[in-house]
Amino acid sequence: MAIVNRNCGSSVRNAVWLAAILLGLPWALAILDVGLEGKLQLTTSALAQDADDDDGDGDDDDDGGGGGGGGGGPGGGGGGGPGGGGGGGGGPGAGPGGADEVTDFDDGENIDPRDCFEENMLLPSWLRDCERRRVVRQRAAQQPAIAKPPRQPATAAPTRTLSPAGGTREAAFSPGQIDISPAQDEPDALRRELVLLDVSEQEIAALEARGFVILQRAPQRVLGGTLIRVRVPADTTTPQGLSIARQIAPGALADLNHIYRPGQGACNSPACRQRELVGWPKAPEACLLEAQLGVIDTSIDRAHPALAGQNIEIINGISGNRRASSTAHGTAIAALLAGRADGQVPGLLPRATVVAIEAFHQAASGDDIADTYDIVRALDTLFTRGLSTINLSLTGPDNQLLARAVDVARGKDIVLVASAGNQGPTAEPAFPAAYDGAVAVTAVGADLRVYRRANRGNYIDLAGPGVGVEVVSAGRATRFETGTSFATPFITVAVVGLRKRLPQASSSDILAELQRRASDLGRPGRDAVFGWGLLQAGDVCQ
Repeated sequence: MAIVNRNCGSSVRNAVWLAAILLGLPWALAILDVGLEGKLQLTTSALAQDADDDDGDGDDDDDGGGGGGGGGGPGGGGGGGPGGGGGGGGGPGAGPGGADEVTDFDDGENIDPRDCFEENMLLPSWLRDCERRRVVRQRAAQQPAIAKPPRQPATAAPTRTLSPAGGTREAAFSPGQIDISPAQDEPDALRRELVLLDVSEQEIAALEARGFVILQRAPQRVLGGTLIRVRVPADTTTPQGLSIARQIAPGALADLNHIYRPGQGACNSPACRQRELVGWPKAPEACLLEAQLGVIDTSIDRAHPALAGQNIEIINGISGNRRASSTAHGTAIAALLAGRADGQVPGLLPRATVVAIEAFHQAASGDDIADTYDIVRALDTLFTRGLSTINLSLTGPDNQLLARAVDVARGKDIVLVASAGNQGPTAEPAFPAAYDGAVAVTAVGADLRVYRRANRGNYIDLAGPGVGVEVVSAGRATRFETGTSFATPFITVAVVGLRKRLPQASSSDILAELQRRASDLGRPGRDAVFGWGLLQAGDVCQ
């Protein structure tokens, strides 16, 4: 890594302040234009990608060059390495597989505010040493080891997303009785739809009187109250409808009907030794624990050979007349969790009893999605069945109703194991993994490098094998998949196994034990890339 000569920067800074005192700020700025030429050269070289790339994200491979530097002055734009992005105007650029904006996660390192003030006042943005640090959901100092940061209070403002042009757009939708194609740029909610939980009959009548259309409703045995899915009145926008609904039903939880997607990444790796990495029994051996677990996923191929004779109960959780989703993701996850021991890809817990809810449907665009209404209904069903461990290989936005369901799970000592997301290292937190009360799982390969598209943040708990995971495909064929979605089952079965070995242990005790066993990767202790480290199952199956 190139090193900035900070003595040079300090000398220049001191000279500038002295000149400011003696000659006044205008003369000092004139001197600054000349005196900082040397520092410009030094700082530009310091923005290069670290050749060693010791953060474990795999960007020092040949397939991921760093982003080229960009400048706000003469000679600004520069090209990146292979796979990297070209430079942009006004500062250093970045591209897929390349270096991102020069920022760090907040790991307690201090910055002198006086120095930052001076640099912000006197230096152009591309010459400043004091960088704004990216912090994802700052956690309290004395929280339990694996606790997530507390959720921020919900505001009345609806969720909005930035369009590529920098403006805002209303979240789009596609399924249900109204078949409208979603927007092209990854919609995060169903257009003109809301969900409300714990709403009274009087409030439902008032909503209908105002022009809301009740699309579906279902009583919630564990979460409590009635869950409804509504379409906003024709004379309002979705944000306006949300505001009106909250006024009509102030005691209910109301939010957009967000959608969630399978946590599946690109298939880009040969077969790897996932089970050896985490100390799980390999074929022909098998983990013969008999336990129960829940799954919420896409549709599952009930006739697949990998599931023949297995104890898997499949429940259709798709509301309305929506088209069923594809079976590729759900079948792969179910077989990885509890497929036959003698199958093409032996299940991790072949004697487990699985209750799987198919909550995903196929949107008009062809994508497999699940909305908040169906996800919350599925969770309530699994809670009612008394399942203490649930696999959630899915990701989506923050939602008040989903957050309530996660809080209920935590209060009932239920462990929700969720994929951390595949939107990239600078992406926003993915939910439900980022909620306090869920276990967020990232993905690593056989080389112990994190999946390059995995989300990062201080909500990451554990890492599991998730690069080039062999899973079942159509018939007796197999394929290789990559993503945090496929790392999640490894953590789920470890939680199930520890619950069997330690029947008196609470969910907090189980997670603390997983933390203790984990093999630390990256920075010492917990970090935003690997969490506590790679799962080590040890004697879970013995």
